[in-house]
Amino acid sequence: MKSAIHEKVGHGRENYKENYKVRKKKKELKRIKVYTRYYTIYAVFALLIGYVTFNTFRIMLLDKHDISTKMIYHGVRKKKIMADRGEIFDRNGKMIASNYKVYRLEVDMRTLKKRADSKEIDIKEIIYTMADILEMDKEVLYKKLMKEYDGELTQGTIIKGKVEEDKVEKIKALMKNNELHGYGMLYFDDNKRFYGYESLGAQMIGHVNPQGNGLNGVELYYDDILKGVDGIKLYNIDKNGYLLPTEETIETEAIKGKDIYMTIDTVLQNIIEKIAQDALIDNKAKKISIMVMDPNTGEILALANKPDYNLNDPMPFQNFDENMELWKNRAVNDSFEPGSIFKPFTTYAGLKEGVINQTEMMDTKGYVYVNGAKLWNWDKAPHKNQTLQDALIKSSNTFFVEIAQRLGKEKMMEYIDLFGFGKKVEVDLPGESSGIVMSLDTMREVDLATISFGQTNTLTMVQFMRAFNALVNGGYLKTPHVVKEIKHDDIIEKPKADKVVEEPVLDPAICRQVTNMLENVIAKSGAFIEGYHIAGKTGTAQKPDYVKGGYKDGAYISSLAAAAPADNPQVSILISVDEPGGDYYYAGTIITPIAKKVFLETFKYLSITNDEIMNVILNTLNLPDIESKTTEEGIKVLVENGLNYEQIGSGKYVSHTIPEKGTLVEKGRVVKVYTFD
Repeated sequence: MKSAIHEKVGHGRENYKENYKVRKKKKELKRIKVYTRYYTIYAVFALLIGYVTFNTFRIMLLDKHDISTKMIYHGVRKKKIMADRGEIFDRNGKMIASNYKVYRLEVDMRTLKKRADSKEIDIKEIIYTMADILEMDKEVLYKKLMKEYDGELTQGTIIKGKVEEDKVEKIKALMKNNELHGYGMLYFDDNKRFYGYESLGAQMIGHVNPQGNGLNGVELYYDDILKGVDGIKLYNIDKNGYLLPTEETIETEAIKGKDIYMTIDTVLQNIIEKIAQDALIDNKAKKISIMVMDPNTGEILALANKPDYNLNDPMPFQNFDENMELWKNRAVNDSFEPGSIFKPFTTYAGLKEGVINQTEMMDTKGYVYVNGAKLWNWDKAPHKNQTLQDALIKSSNTFFVEIAQRLGKEKMMEYIDLFGFGKKVEVDLPGESSGIVMSLDTMREVDLATISFGQTNTLTMVQFMRAFNALVNGGYLKTPHVVKEIKHDDIIEKPKADKVVEEPVLDPAICRQVTNMLENVIAKSGAFIEGYHIAGKTGTAQKPDYVKGGYKDGAYISSLAAAAPADNPQVSILISVDEPGGDYYYAGTIITPIAKKVFLETFKYLSITNDEIMNVILNTLNLPDIESKTTEEGIKVLVENGLNYEQIGSGKYVSHTIPEKGTLVEKGRVVKVYTFD
């Protein structure tokens, strides 16, 4: 039998164990509750993160368009204000291209329809009346404006652009009379380009598309300068996207484009246009181009391409390709084989390299064989005792073949590169062609021969004129350009094409020799004008057949390049007649009358006669005929007429002179007198 003490101790141990279990159980329950709370919080956060992630994905990728649309129409609506395009003027400040104010009409159909319904106004009748005012098809406009997207009417539909102000006032009156003014109709300032001279210099000036972007000519080349910076207009809208009935807006002003002053003179341009149009008709030609330049600056004073088009109506044909052909500027975009107008460059190269001089005489047949190819003179006639001057006057192909053969391919290529042929001149007009120049590696002997008289290689009119101007201005290669100044806020900028040329590229002394000979060429041609010193050369070239190869039968380009006054050129011209369709195609026949008109009208307008030409007229005479006279008598005649002389040989009689008898010469000029016994 246990004692009471032992029983008490036993009970204590059992109670301790029981209490320990209870405490342990409570502790376990508490731990479970804590973990349950944590896991619950984690689960809630995980669900929230998942929800946010899903909605972000949906907004950014799936509902991007809907959200963007809602954002656009939340609070304000943004519209562009088109900047006024810069205006174009001629060199004397006469406006060529300007803008007149028109409007672009847009409508918020949701707002307009809601207001019309509240006033029990027939929206269809409103749209029909609007169509009548704007001269639009009623049903077409109604269907366009009432078209729904996702079950709702649109909030920004363009009704019509380039709407004149009187029609806009009628639309506003319609809205006011029906208590709809300020509810959905939007009137944006717009500009319409206007060309006051219509077709004047069309391909050179160019035009713009309905959006106001340049499409060709100066309008395209200087588009970034002309178009300015568009502004922004903000309209208030309510939370549902309806336009609020208020005209108050916040706007950022548009900045007008810069104005351009061209090098052309509109009066002279009109004169040249008329001559070109008459020549196109008279010669039944496919195309004709006339370019008038200042040879000392590279400025293009006038450039006419016929046929042309009205800049205010640039799409006269249904066929787009036909319109594109009218827009093409032949002087820049097209290259051609120049023919005999290239011979002055062969002349320069020959004189500079010393392979020919002005006194050497050469007998030539009417043809020459080069590697089996038979190359003819244009007249197929032999020329005996020809000097270089004679060869230029008679345009003897075979004479220049001889010069080229003496030069060789390498030297000829050096001069072709020196004159800038085969490379763009960077004229400030779009679409410039570089022409096609045969490389030294592919050039054959027969190619060298034909290049010498202006066939095989092709060049552009602007390329040719830069090189020709260098011959007559003392050797300076001036970049042809049509923009003189760019103006904005009284700031004047010079175009990149107006480059400063410090040093002559050509030898001025050789240039002077070539110019003197070219003066004698014109003196013996139909372009000669009594009392005027004009230096130039005509040329006739067959047109290549790029489909069949070789040359087209009966297809020619007739050209003339000239400058005046010869001793101090103030104006130079290039005339090109593409495929004359009359009885004649030789430049000496069809081009010289055109050139005569161009020079006479140009001299008269520019008043060159007041200074340079009148001085030349008073101090010039036709060289007397002293051939076959005794040397003593001949020299006496020259001295009596105020001329100096250089006697060549010690013969008793005069054989001939350089310049030739009858040539227009200045008093004081040295005449070379060749003698014989």
